[in-house]
Amino acid sequence: AEQVVLPANLLAARPDAVAPAVAATVPLNALTARQAVAELHPRAGATVVVTGAAGAVGTFAIQFAVGTGARVVAIAGSEDEQTVRRLGAEIFVARSDDPVAAVRAVLPDGVDGIVDAALLGESIIDLVRPGGTFVGLTPSSIPSPRPEVTTVSLDVHGDGRTLATVMDAIARGELAVREVETYPAAEGASAYARLAKSGRRTGLSLLF
Repeated sequence: AEQVVLPANLLAARPDAVAPAVAATVPLNALTARQAVAELHPRAGATVVVTGAAGAVGTFAIQFAVGTGARVVAIAGSEDEQTVRRLGAEIFVARSDDPVAAVRAVLPDGVDGIVDAALLGESIIDLVRPGGTFVGLTPSSIPSPRPEVTTVSLDVHGDGRTLATVMDAIARGELAVREVETYPAAEGASAYARLAKSGRRTGLSLLF
């Protein structure tokens, strides 16, 4: 389609400094991260875990959480340590089969909140101390309830005003975005196959 009709309050202008292929990767990922961090109601000094920290949502979640004054614990592959630290993560924990034990080795008392971008669900929630919050990104990844722990299944919604703020921060270099691989629309199947591969550290955009 050459034209589309959408509610104006869902939209934001693309700054000239942000290439179209990059801008296309921002709305869903950035708004998901922004709204997930907001659900934690983090305060300065709170400790927040971001799983899948080097991924499309995780990279934004780190930056938004750091912006609230929280200490961020990033769980990601060992090859991504420097990347997530550059984004502001204070503590890095390599991905493992026992993420609770790995984090407790560094933070024995647990954490105040989790943004579960890697969909670890039940295997990670016991890190949240009483009074804390667990935010999952899909209904199927929400763990069973725990006493005194709030669990949230995020239902991300369009928000043009916030999106405009995010785009402006990217244009000013205040918010980092991942590099983007582009594919002609005719190669959509190849792009989808690339999307399905693990270990990808870039965004993907189709060019029409």
